[in-house]
Amino acid sequence: MIQNENIRPRILAIVGPTASGKSALAMQVARKLGGELVNADSVQVYKGLQIGSAKASAADRAEIPHHLLDIADPNERFSAARYRKLAIKAIEDILARDRVPILVGGTGLYLRVLLYGLIDAAPNNPKIRKKIEREFAEHGNEFMHSMLREVDPIAAERIHKNDQIRIVRALEVYRLTGIALSEHHATHEKKRPIYNWAGIALTSPRNWLWKRIEKRCYAMVKAGLVDEVRSLVDSGIPLKAPAFRAIGYAHVIALWNGQLHPDSWIERMSIDTRRYAKRQLTWFRKEKSLRWINAIELAQNEIVTENLIHSTREFFLGGSFRAGVASEKEALSEF
Repeated sequence: MIQNENIRPRILAIVGPTASGKSALAMQVARKLGGELVNADSVQVYKGLQIGSAKASAADRAEIPHHLLDIADPNERFSAARYRKLAIKAIEDILARDRVPILVGGTGLYLRVLLYGLIDAAPNNPKIRKKIEREFAEHGNEFMHSMLREVDPIAAERIHKNDQIRIVRALEVYRLTGIALSEHHATHEKKRPIYNWAGIALTSPRNWLWKRIEKRCYAMVKAGLVDEVRSLVDSGIPLKAPAFRAIGYAHVIALWNGQLHPDSWIERMSIDTRRYAKRQLTWFRKEKSLRWINAIELAQNEIVTENLIHSTREFFLGGSFRAGVASEKEALSEF
């Protein structure tokens, strides 16, 4: 076991929506505190998905050790259980070298699974699962997402209508147990986390983040996103590979299939990224232990960053973590 009942290792988590500045902040903190970064992004685990996942550059990875990048083949399903096992191993290794573990990413499920373990909602039931999958094939995503909304509106808010895997699982859990998956999550969150952790969540006024997302989408295309997907396909990765469901990669494939127009596909990618950012914020708002910081203040005011790093240093020396504020609303109160 990685801890005893009274002494739990301390870690820092930096989370928030896409394009909010998590990676840049994590690099700053790591430089000041002797930290190493542990990826908590479900797309960055895949090999070869560099541009569309906004993965750390070679220079950043040479300067600061990054863990759990490029650990899965694009054609395999990477489970939360596997993530937890590898993340714990990475954190143990970092702690053993007297370095500071900094978890960074926007996949809220990874953070929750790492801290609290897997949810014991219900075992997989192949018969029920196949029935739900047949319903998907017959009725389509919109109908099945609306069905989920009827039985579990909280889960429906978090899960995109095109995320068939997670919709199937949420419906499977409800049909097996009669209890919404979100209720299982709420019960699960009352467990004691395996780490003594401090969490920073970045937020910002919507228009500021939307502009950053749009700029990032166009920059990804300019940097060669289409060629990156073509190279992966040429290497033998099938178009239906799990990694290609990710935003950006799915849009390139939809463009090739004639499902998106050449003049508007980047705009579609930007819109879908904004929707994803909304779902990320919805998820992190449920995590009461997070401390919120306005990303604009962080980017424009060095004192905010210095105070955050000071508070983080105090936390790892055994004190309390006092950076940021208790809610997203407070973080945006002056904007």
